[in-house]
Amino acid sequence: EANAQVSTGEHQEGQSKTAPTAQPTTAAPTAAAPTAAAPTAAAPTAEPTTAAPTTAAPTTAAPTAAAPTTPSPDDEEKSSAGEPSEKKKKKKKKNAFYRYVESIFGYPDSPHEPRFIVYPVVAYAPETSWEFGLSGLYVYYARDNPKNRLSEINAFAFITLEAQYGAVTEHAIYTDKDQWFFLGKERFQNFPLFYYGIGPGTPKDYQAQVDEVSLLLRERVLYKLIPSLYIGAEFSLDYLTKVKFNWAEGVEPNLPRGAEGSLNIGLGAGIVYDSRHNVLNTRDGLFSELAVLHSNPAWGSDYAFTTVQSDTRFFYPINARDTLAAQLYGNFTFGDVPFNELATLGGESLLRGYYLGRFRDRNFIGTQIEYRFLPFPFKNRFARRFGAALFAATGAVFPEKSLPKFSDFVVAGGLGLRFLLFPDKDIYTRGDLAFTKEGTAFYLFIGEAF
Repeated sequence: EANAQVSTGEHQEGQSKTAPTAQPTTAAPTAAAPTAAAPTAAAPTAEPTTAAPTTAAPTTAAPTAAAPTTPSPDDEEKSSAGEPSEKKKKKKKKNAFYRYVESIFGYPDSPHEPRFIVYPVVAYAPETSWEFGLSGLYVYYARDNPKNRLSEINAFAFITLEAQYGAVTEHAIYTDKDQWFFLGKERFQNFPLFYYGIGPGTPKDYQAQVDEVSLLLRERVLYKLIPSLYIGAEFSLDYLTKVKFNWAEGVEPNLPRGAEGSLNIGLGAGIVYDSRHNVLNTRDGLFSELAVLHSNPAWGSDYAFTTVQSDTRFFYPINARDTLAAQLYGNFTFGDVPFNELATLGGESLLRGYYLGRFRDRNFIGTQIEYRFLPFPFKNRFARRFGAALFAATGAVFPEKSLPKFSDFVVAGGLGLRFLLFPDKDIYTRGDLAFTKEGTAFYLFIGEAF
């Protein structure tokens, strides 16, 4: 999902008018052949007419608005002196800012056209100072055919006044007839993370601010076996370097496994059932993924461990506007797992309101539900581009060879405002305000959270 987070500091988607047809008029007969009238700018092409054989029989003249003629010099003088000519009108170009605003709020000539948007992002957090960035989103149908599923590529790049920087890209790409499905994420950043410790009972205040440079790659290459069912290979690379733990005052240093940095390469396979047509705003359908990835020194990893991920999402249309969405997610790790590869809780998607990594351990399970009002039933055309959402979530991390306790679960919820960014693609910008017992957080992204 295009992504730029605001406030938390963490980094993880016109109708043209047609001129009415001119009505034919019946002219009085004359002996001479009918002459063509001067054209108007928007009239349709005239149909051929048949001249009358005698002066007595009535004839039907060509539509006066449709017959082409060459303008006279007098007409050209009038055009230059008074109203601008058509050529001059065409030469008038919209300025760059107007075209940019129109690309966001306007309507394309064809709903099948690809859409692209770039917008600035400004944020502030104590650990980064002011942050400035650019976010972009490109959406399209393969071969411009709306029968294919909507593909999306989003990107975000930033720099802070503390000389921190990074870039993130995410994509969900379908080929023609949805035969191949490429789903992945790439992230490179020099950006601090907060380390709260390992386990479900870690204190509210972080134990260390960790300076690090990291590179993350995750890619699925999936082939359609039957409609909506995909199978294929999965790959991950997680490189963590230049790691420095800056312990908070009064905290006794206790370095976790992998504190010196590590390189881990995961190879595996996945099976996906995906009946969604629009990954950025699904109104009806089911997405379910089961993936297994194994990292091993045999192919260059520093640690040997296995990760199993399960992600299932349901979307049920309540009516033409509203959708009920739900998600059940699990992440389970086995073996010699470094701290940065453990399952984490929080972020801009699941359990919004908690910092991503606020809790981390061997395993995580979480679920959320969201009701989307897309859009509001206003009469005004522009007002109909607004909508809203209500959401709630719960989840817990827990250690190996155990089940989570009831007290381990945390709860989050909130509400959000939506704006229909691309009406022809049914894509909204979301602004979510999330609440937890530890505080609030605000998120601004293109596309729904899940």
